[in-house]
Amino acid sequence: MVTGLHHINIVVTDMGKAADFFMLLGFSVFEQKELTGEWIDRVTGLHGVRALYAGLRHESVSTVVEILQYLHPEGERSAALSKANSIGIRHFAFQVQDIEEDIRKLEDSGAEFFGPLQTNPYGKKMIYVKGPEGIIVELAEL
Repeated sequence: MVTGLHHINIVVTDMGKAADFFMLLGFSVFEQKELTGEWIDRVTGLHGVRALYAGLRHESVSTVVEILQYLHPEGERSAALSKANSIGIRHFAFQVQDIEEDIRKLEDSGAEFFGPLQTNPYGKKMIYVKGPEGIIVELAEL
């Protein structure tokens, strides 16, 4: 039986840039290491895996954000992943306390938004922002 969502894994080409994005939202790196060996080859179904790993936590969020940068074998980038209507998992959302402040921080860092801040018909303030490698991150203030 599922008891919770343990982590979200994001594969990136620039570990530092990706970590910086999440640190703007209040995450901090709690663990960094290199992943290699037979165990990771078996888990991923790849051969000769060598990857950098960073685990990020936030004091208000129980789910860990994992960032992986594969040094070998390198992955492929799909432009469709940054489109909201592509099939598959498209985004994840963080509930925030002050969405306008978070938007300002992200704007100051050069983040790209899909559109302006919206309030949906149910009263939720929300905005989509392009995160590392074009992943879609929603910020939501309920």
